[in-house]
Amino acid sequence: MARPHTLRHGALLAAALAAAPSARGADPQPYTVELAKTGETALDQALREGSNLLSLQKEAPVGPFALVTRARDDAGRLMTALNSYGHYAAKVSVRIAGRDVDDPALPAALEAATAPVSIDVAIQPGPVFRLRRVALDGAVPPEGRAALKLAPGDPAVAADVLAAQGRVLEALRKSGHALAKVDAPVAMLDPSAQVLDVSYNVDAGPQVNLGPVGVGGLVRVDQGFVRRRLLVHPGQRFDPDEIERARQDLAQLGVFATACRWTST
Repeated sequence: MARPHTLRHGALLAAALAAAPSARGADPQPYTVELAKTGETALDQALREGSNLLSLQKEAPVGPFALVTRARDDAGRLMTALNSYGHYAAKVSVRIAGRDVDDPALPAALEAATAPVSIDVAIQPGPVFRLRRVALDGAVPPEGRAALKLAPGDPAVAADVLAAQGRVLEALRKSGHALAKVDAPVAMLDPSAQVLDVSYNVDAGPQVNLGPVGVGGLVRVDQGFVRRRLLVHPGQRFDPDEIERARQDLAQLGVFATACRWTST
């Protein structure tokens, strides 16, 4: 087994000089990027915005080894963007200076490069997956189901699936279900059928009415004036939009730093 030893005097200087040529490995490696287009305008924009190879090209130059890492990471980031638009069978390949990003000889080739290297990102988007099953699990009132606005056969676009969660929750709260909960969607991918099954667990909770409406923190404003101005009243069906409208109405008076908040008991 080789034993460690300490270099001294002339040997130390000779070793430093011998290592000098390899110091270039830490120098920034300039490069150009060619990102293939899919033909879908919104998707192409998302791919460009998600690419660190493009966004960091001038702002954060890196050496050869870090450039390879950046390219590998970019492949994953681009796949995420493709998935979010329903392309779950997509393929992304990255080549640097004509070599695959996983080519073990690539780092050495970059070390020897004396000019900017080209990076080519090829994308095969594949088909757009569709929704097969869309379910709201739990006792969901009609207004909640009507707000889903997703149906089997729709494109499996992540933004649409997530937006449906918010729509259902908003509809339930507007209909008086102040404590309603809608969990994040659970998605099951079936690559062979090119479909996505999505379900939402919903706990609507009871419909509630407003309880006592408190008025506090007043210094120079008469409480009776504020109460007469209020647009919400005890016994009224809970509606977050009406509460917000009341808050804005009080805020527009120009005499309050903050106005209105609601709590549950």
